[in-house]
Amino acid sequence: MKKVEVYYATYCPYSIKALKMLDEKGIKYKSYAIDDDEDKLRKKIGEYYKIEGDVTVPQIIVDNQRIGGYDDIKKLDEEGKFDEIFLD
Repeated sequence: MKKVEVYYATYCPYSIKALKMLDEKGIKYKSYAIDDDEDKLRKKIGEYYKIEGDVTVPQIIVDNQRIGGYDDIKKLDEEGKFDEIFLD
């Protein structure tokens, strides 16, 4: 089973869409709300995953590889590549 992590903000509509999509596809994931210390956590996420520029949410990680956000996983699904990234 692949390790899937989602960093999100509870107020962000893209975060909510991403979590819903993963749930609908039956993907098991660990989620981390960054609302409590958002600036600090965005900076840490950016440094750890080597994200240049602003760090947006959600950030979806599969087996320690940054996949991106909601638009990225939606595009993967539309292109038929979602399963190869998220499933064993």
